Amino acid sequence: MVTVLMPVYNGSKYLTDTIESILNQTFTDFEFLIIDDASKDNSVNKIKPYNDPRIRLVENEKNFGLSKTLNKGIDLANGKYIARIDQDDLSLPKRLERQVKYLEDNPDICVVGTWWKDIDENNNIINNVRLPVEPFECAFSAFASGGFFIGHPCVMFRQREIKSIGGYSEEYEIAQDTHLWFRSLLKGIQFANIPEYLLYYR
Repeated sequence: MVTVLMPVYNGSKYLTDTIESILNQTFTDFEFLIIDDASKDNSVNKIKPYNDPRIRLVENEKNFGLSKTLNKGIDLANGKYIARIDQDDLSLPKRLERQVKYLEDNPDICVVGTWWKDIDENNNIINNVRLPVEPFECAFSAFASGGFFIGHPCVMFRQREIKSIGGYSEEYEIAQDTHLWFRSLLKGIQFANIPEYLLYYR
């Protein structure tokens, strides 16, 4: 049902905690696609010892950069839905469950995010982030606030629809998510956020 997509580049510091946060989800019908983008630290050695069959490790032969690695992940994904996670963030246990149910119940919505809590390097909560919930509010906020209406590390989206518009632009290594969201909005794709704190964002 779901591909959890996590690009990794020199992410060993928090990697174990992030992996555990996905493996401990209440929703279990997923593959965990981890793409190492030619890390120079021991990131791969943090991943390989896991014996969970849901983990699928792919190693880039050279450093592709984030945008190209994300597109590779979309191409390799087997899931109907793709859930993003970054290498240093933590998904709360019911995150995938809540997002799958939302997309199954709302077939007109393509991308669903969540609220999140900002954390520091010691996992202390330093801020609560609440974003617009309904599709109209998200679209309005996208243009009124310069794109701050959904969080990239907590989104789940329909693989087919995002792939059909070309995925991430590989011209952008920074804010490639914002570029994708604006292109999606202009093509009539709808967004929403679940009004629950389901991610810790570092």
